[in-house]
Amino acid sequence: MRGVQHPVGLWTVSFYVDSDAEMTGPADQNICFRPDGTWYSTTFDGWSGRWFQKGTGGAGRGDRVRVLGNYLSGRGSDSGELEFVHLKLLSGLWTEWMGDLSFVNWTRANLNRISRFCPASTVAPNAPEGANPSGFAKLED
Repeated sequence: MRGVQHPVGLWTVSFYVDSDAEMTGPADQNICFRPDGTWYSTTFDGWSGRWFQKGTGGAGRGDRVRVLGNYLSGRGSDSGELEFVHLKLLSGLWTEWMGDLSFVNWTRANLNRISRFCPASTVAPNAPEGANPSGFAKLED
C-alpha cells in the first residue's frame, strides 16, 4: 500500500537559481508545514505563509503542493509549486520577489523531509536586514 502523501512536517529546502545557466546553489533553509495549511521557517525569522495540496487524489491527497508566503514584514514575497517525487522529496519552481520588483529570484527548490513533526519552538535566528530566504543576493532598501 502506498503511503499518504502530505507535506506536514519539517523539511530542508535547497534553492538553486533557475535563471542561471549553472543553477547556482544550493542555499538551504528549513520550513515546517502545519496541518492547518500554514508554514513557517525555523531558520529564517519572520518567513511564513500558507499552503494547500491538490492533484490527482483530490484536495489534500494529491501530488502537488502550492505555497505562498512572505518575509521582511511583508516586503518580500514567495510562491512555489511543488510536486512529490516520493514521500520524502518535493521538487518544483519557487519564486521570490520584492513588491516593487527591485528584486526577483527564480529558483528550483528541492525539499527533503527531516521529520513528520514540527519542532515545539518556532523561534528562528534573526535574519539580517535586507536578506532573502534563498540567500543569493542581499536586498537593498
